[in-house]
Amino acid sequence: MTETTEQPAWHNDILDRAKYAQFLTDYIKSKQAACVININAPWGTGKTFFLENWRDYVKPHHPAIYFNAWENDYGDDPIIALLSCLNTQISAFLPAHTLIKQTDYYQKSVTVVKKLAPALIKSALAKAIGADGFKALENINTEDEATILDVSSKLAEEMLATQESKANAISEFKSAVTKLIDNIESDKTYQKPLFIFIDELDRCRPLYSINLLETIKHIFNVSGTVFVVATDTEQLSHSVRAIYGEGFNAEMYIRRFFDQIYTLPKPDNVSFSIKLFEKYTSKSKFFFYRINPSGYLNSSRDQTIIEQEKNKNTFICEPCTNQEFILFFALFAADFNLDLRTQKQCFERFLAIESSFKDNEEVHFCYLMFLIILDAKQPTQFQYVFSSLKDLRKIHFLENLNASKNNIKINGVLYTSKELFEIYHDKILLSQTELRSYLYSISSSQENDFETVLTNSLLDNLTSINQYRHKVEMACALS
Repeated sequence: MTETTEQPAWHNDILDRAKYAQFLTDYIKSKQAACVININAPWGTGKTFFLENWRDYVKPHHPAIYFNAWENDYGDDPIIALLSCLNTQISAFLPAHTLIKQTDYYQKSVTVVKKLAPALIKSALAKAIGADGFKALENINTEDEATILDVSSKLAEEMLATQESKANAISEFKSAVTKLIDNIESDKTYQKPLFIFIDELDRCRPLYSINLLETIKHIFNVSGTVFVVATDTEQLSHSVRAIYGEGFNAEMYIRRFFDQIYTLPKPDNVSFSIKLFEKYTSKSKFFFYRINPSGYLNSSRDQTIIEQEKNKNTFICEPCTNQEFILFFALFAADFNLDLRTQKQCFERFLAIESSFKDNEEVHFCYLMFLIILDAKQPTQFQYVFSSLKDLRKIHFLENLNASKNNIKINGVLYTSKELFEIYHDKILLSQTELRSYLYSISSSQENDFETVLTNSLLDNLTSINQYRHKVEMACALS
């Protein structure tokens, strides 16, 4: 049996996120007070990776708990799931001689659950006012005033008693948590604060999300504890409005739960593309586009001329075997605004499609990857491309691409995503005869050597390229 070794924190940090966790850790420790920090980033941009590695980063020196809210969104009260997670994971940070001292904490955990669980409170209320009381409430229109006042009095007394009981349970629980953290610190292995990382809150049912935030803010507001809650905060706002109505100021409501909101910077597309293709070895024969990975024709030329050869929107990377795959993928991912998860899905679909090519086929990665990403992002427009090949005006996604200035340099010329698509689009439905005529016309003019070589390859592989649509449609089932 082969032993596996645990990887260190941030060993696979292709987005260079470690520095943000280090900065926030220093900030949290400097506060020396309980706090709740929201890590805000859109869906699919690596929040789970960030939280898991941040946890691993602080674990050698601080107790750290990880709670996936969405995986525990199957009950009515999140406090039960959160306490269960805490109870399970906290033992790893306690010195052996203090384990017996956990008894008080566990007892207070059970007490606070009993006092706060809605079903149990309802049961206690029913017991306090009795069956006759509830019956009286149900028939309130037929009861005399004395009965109504009697029932109301019992209800008010029970509500006050319940509220006092809840407040006492919360206070005792906070004291138990404080003692628990002190026990963890007792042998000097771990220090305050206790980090509790909450992931995927925005994927939960709206009411569950709100209840969990209320639990964190009011029950776990204990000195020496820090909550780090990762969300797509815009999506969380939608959840709040689903409960309180569209006109509700959800942003202000959410803000009261967090001491600070930290928005992760947008990931760099080229860096992520490099990571996707770093271990990739092509199994097919690919058309060679002659991309200039540095954006220059010749890096040794005069600097003034060099700066004229590219612009701030030119995608570049270090020269490598997969440089063409990296830059095409990054360009299209940026222009279609793909999140990281969708980018990874598109990469996996490409791998599946590549395995279907024959040895004698020359694969046009640029066109194939464009179609894969278009289908992933705008499947309706993907279908429309093939029903409207004769009329570019009907292809609406081109309007957005037209606004993008992102580009890559191919054989000395800058090309945008839109221009690359149109180069293929103009030729893909031509007959063999029409394509030969077009090839002859551009070959004689010698205005663009890239298009000449490209068209020649299209002529030799037109039948194969016309199958890209069907290959992409089959691969779209992969997710």
